[in-house]
Amino acid sequence: MTAKKTADKAKSDKQKSVTGDIMEQAKGMLAFNPMMGPQVEQFWKMQENVLQDAEAFSRGWFERRHEAAQSALDATREVAGNGAAEPTSARRAVTDWNRHSLERMTEDFQEWMKFCTKCAGHLSKAELQAGEQEMEEVKKATAAASEKSKHSTPV
Repeated sequence: MTAKKTADKAKSDKQKSVTGDIMEQAKGMLAFNPMMGPQVEQFWKMQENVLQDAEAFSRGWFERRHEAAQSALDATREVAGNGAAEPTSARRAVTDWNRHSLERMTEDFQEWMKFCTKCAGHLSKAELQAGEQEMEEVKKATAAASEKSKHSTPV
């Protein structure tokens, strides 16, 4: 073997060793603890609920933005069409557009607050259910250990 090949092999072996060490450390950290099962399951259920609520919130928000654009277009047409000849018509169109915009913004805020409250509820529910499931797992493990200890012979 040439000196370069020997050096390359040593470098490769060292990299494999470092990678192996890192993988061993990660394996210990990432080893699945059966007691974490309920937490993980409830986390993903909660995620699904939050995503559904976010989608519904977004859909409503976009509908209101489309309404806003259409009402702005209608107000612009009214001001451009009748506004020059009739200033009260222009003022009414702008006032109506402002009022409807304020109503949409109020609805945006109300829907946002509902969304945040629902998300907090999903989180609380997930935590509660995970805790209940964990307690059931502990009860089962304790009962199994108790039953096993009854049948074992003392040393």
